[in-house]
Amino acid sequence: MNEDKQVFPYLSFDHRYSFASGVIRGLETKLIDQQKVNKLIITRDIEHFMGELSDSIYRPYIDKFEKSMDFEDLLFDVYADLINELVLISPNKDIKNFFYLFFDTYNIKMALKHIYYHKAYDERLFSFGSIPEEALKGESIALELIPKRYHIIFEKFKSIQDKKDGEIYINDLVDNFYYNSIYEDISKSGSKYLLNLHRHNMELINANTLLRKKLFNFKKMELLEHGFTSVGELIKLSEKSFEEIIKYFMQNGYENLFDMRIKDHYQLLTAFLIKKYIFIKDIYSMSNYITMGIEVLIVYFFKKRQEMSMLRKIFLAKLRHMDAQGISRLL
Repeated sequence: MNEDKQVFPYLSFDHRYSFASGVIRGLETKLIDQQKVNKLIITRDIEHFMGELSDSIYRPYIDKFEKSMDFEDLLFDVYADLINELVLISPNKDIKNFFYLFFDTYNIKMALKHIYYHKAYDERLFSFGSIPEEALKGESIALELIPKRYHIIFEKFKSIQDKKDGEIYINDLVDNFYYNSIYEDISKSGSKYLLNLHRHNMELINANTLLRKKLFNFKKMELLEHGFTSVGELIKLSEKSFEEIIKYFMQNGYENLFDMRIKDHYQLLTAFLIKKYIFIKDIYSMSNYITMGIEVLIVYFFKKRQEMSMLRKIFLAKLRHMDAQGISRLL
C-alpha cells in the first residue's frame, strides 16, 4: 500500500482532548465484545436476548423497553445519551454538527420518501439532530426551519421527484450528500488518520458497487467521490470484467480482501464484504494508539453506531425466529 494510503494515528496529540479521551477510553472497555455477541446470537428468544443484554452497559435502558416493547425506543435513547455525552466532554462543541449529520440525513431520507409516495413512511424519525421534527413531518417540507447546508438535497430532489424507482434515487442523493459532508468536516479537522479512514471506506464501497453491478447487471450505478480512485477512472473500470475489477483493487492495496480460491462470484463478493468490515474495523482499532485528540471521540461514535446496528439486526432476527447460524451470516 503506497504512502498516500497509510494511516498514521500516532501523529495526533491534542492536549485539549486529554479529559475527553480519558472518558472515552473508559467507555470503550464497556463496548460489547465478540464473546458477548456470540452469547446474544445463541439466545433462545427475545426474552432471553434482553436478559443477556441487561448484563451490559444497556441495562439502564432495559426497563423502558419492557414497558413499551419497542426496541427502537431503546436505541433512540442510547443515541440521545451518546451524543449528549460526547458533546459535553468535547472542547470543540461544533463536533455535534458532525454527529448530527447521521441523524439529519436519515430523517431527510425518510421525509423525502414520504413525499415521493404521497403517504406516511413507516420508519420513525430520530427525535434529535439539527432539524426539528415539525420541519419534516407535515405535508410539505418547512425549509425555513432546516439548516442551509441541507437545502441542496431538497433542490436536487425536485429533479427526481417524478422518476421511476424514486426511492433508489433518494437513497443515492442523500447518501452522496452524507459521505461528501463527512469528507468536508474531516478535512477541516486536519486529521490525516480520519481522512484516510474515510477514503478507504469510500474506495471499498465503490469496489462493492462495481462488483455488484457486474454480478447482478444493474443498469444504475452511483459512485462516491473522495475514494483513492477518481469517479472517472471507476466508470472506465466498470466496463471491465468481474475478475479485472478485482485485480485492480488487489493491485492497489487490497489484495488481502479477496480470496481468489473462491470461484463462485457471489460467494467471492460475500467474502469480500466480510473482509471489508474487518479491514475498516482494524483501522478503527488504530485509534487506540492516539493518546488524545478529536479522533478518539469520532471513532468511538463510529464503533458505538456499529454496535447498535448489530444489536438491532440480532433483535429483528430473533423476532423472525432466525436460528443462530442464520444470524451469524446476517451479521
